[in-house]
Amino acid sequence: MDAMDRLISENKPWSLVVSFHNPHPPMVAAGKYFDKYWDLKEDFCVPPSIDTTHLEETPDKPDKNPKIQNVDAVKEWMVSYYAMVEEVDEHIGRLLRKLDESGLRKKTLVVFTSDHGESLGAHGKKGKGTFFEEAIRAPLMFRLPGVIPKGKEINIPTSSIDVFST
Repeated sequence: MDAMDRLISENKPWSLVVSFHNPHPPMVAAGKYFDKYWDLKEDFCVPPSIDTTHLEETPDKPDKNPKIQNVDAVKEWMVSYYAMVEEVDEHIGRLLRKLDESGLRKKTLVVFTSDHGESLGAHGKKGKGTFFEEAIRAPLMFRLPGVIPKGKEINIPTSSIDVFST
């Protein structure tokens, strides 16, 4: 937030890259977020493909860790993942509020992306190491009020390399 305050106060064009480690291993979420999702875990839906029989006739094999095919273990892992995503979301909200407070909302292009998706037990996998959709799909969102219509969706494949041409 200090860097953003400094850049805003200089009253000239600026760029700021903000990176978050979460949600990445060691998958340790802050207590208030973890507690919230722990209480909800019984309601989580695990991916139907946790049953890996669909992989039997393919070269792709499930993770060697049998817990990844265990519904209760995957739900516990989801607790940390969802908690970390919410924490990142809260921090991004702080940055966006700072833009609003500074009066720069309508003049600032905001780009949000991630490096990869997360399997969360789908296809008997954990993490990103496959080309299944759960692992490769990542958000790529742009916000520039007055230029990019709110809620605009473009349903074509993209890559983080597409951000450079922006």
